[in-house]
Amino acid sequence: MEGNAERNKAIAKALSEYVQQLAKDLELSSSEILDALKDALSSAVRKELGIPKEELQEAVRIQQEDGSMRILVRKQYAPEALGVAEDEWVEFPLSALTRVSIQTAENTLKNRIAEKRKEKAMRRIAHLAGEVVTAKVVRRDPKSKIVFADVEGVECVIEPSEQIPNDRYLPGESLRCLVLGVGNVPSLGQNVRLSRAAAELLKVLFELEIPEVGEGVVRIMGIARKPGRRSKVAVMSFDPRLDPQGACIGYKGQRIQAISRSLANEKIDVVKWDNDPAKLIANVLSPGKVESVEIVDSKKKVAVAYALPENIKVVVGEDGENVELAQQLTGWVIDVREGGVAYED
Repeated sequence: MEGNAERNKAIAKALSEYVQQLAKDLELSSSEILDALKDALSSAVRKELGIPKEELQEAVRIQQEDGSMRILVRKQYAPEALGVAEDEWVEFPLSALTRVSIQTAENTLKNRIAEKRKEKAMRRIAHLAGEVVTAKVVRRDPKSKIVFADVEGVECVIEPSEQIPNDRYLPGESLRCLVLGVGNVPSLGQNVRLSRAAAELLKVLFELEIPEVGEGVVRIMGIARKPGRRSKVAVMSFDPRLDPQGACIGYKGQRIQAISRSLANEKIDVVKWDNDPAKLIANVLSPGKVESVEIVDSKKKVAVAYALPENIKVVVGEDGENVELAQQLTGWVIDVREGGVAYED
């Protein structure tokens, strides 16, 4: 008995040292490793004693005392070899675990540690919510169409609703994405969610690529976006000497082209913001040329934009795309008709 006690003490000490070293190697806290180890030992004892899985919480306890661990089992589950128990709980010596049970503990520990590391990594990336990161495509699931991408060693997901239709998502391809945060993904559970389709992604790219926007001299007042096809960004300047459109477009279009390339060559219209709804609607309908804008109902936000016959097609846009984006950005219902007098800026 004394020999078994010494052996159990030695095992407990070795486990304690193992926990400390593992925590250091894996950059996890000792408490996280201990929690994983407790789960592993509980699983091993359950297998050893044939305890039903649903009864595990009531049947086994792991106690920590002075840096060592004790396994306690309810007496109705304790084997006869441990003797007759007077108390409700009986100590199960670590030395009583068989090789098979030890293997079970090892596998469970590995799984729990992997889960802990994933949780920690996800929390680290989740802190970047609202920021743009570079993600490297790992694979695209052919069934769910979910894209799995690596961000700083963490596997993240781009769900179909957050993808750009004309992206290819080839393994190894680098994409600039917006971090949405950690959320539940059907059939996958908790994961870091990324977006290529969010309007906020375009806003943050403007802040990163255009110094005047990043510094707040030029402000983005509104964004409308059809991911991968076309976007409209309304801007204004707090410096009367600075042209906000020119600042965003850049010399020979270099700034806006850099952003467009990041978004699978999405067309981006940079328009001037105006507090006057009629002028704003005319601006936002560019590159179509509007002759005049009539405010039909200011409360319901209904307006009519008039254009010459030869300009109607561009004002409306392919499949009504230009008007749709203009309505999305301004919040007004816009009807485009032929006619109107010359529009005065």
